[in-house]
Amino acid sequence: MCIFSLALGPGEEPITFVGKTTRKIMPARGPNDFGWDPVFQPDGFEQT
Repeated sequence: MCIFSLALGPGEEPITFVGKTTRKIMPARGPNDFGWDPVFQPDGFEQT
């Protein structure tokens, strides 16, 4: 799950965006370029 909130200025109500995906946690594989990407395999995919 990823949650991001943005307020467009002082006194403005924040806008919140939520992203969610189902996945498996796998042994790390592939390039180790970005955070936790090497250990998450989205459902329906064969790669992390």
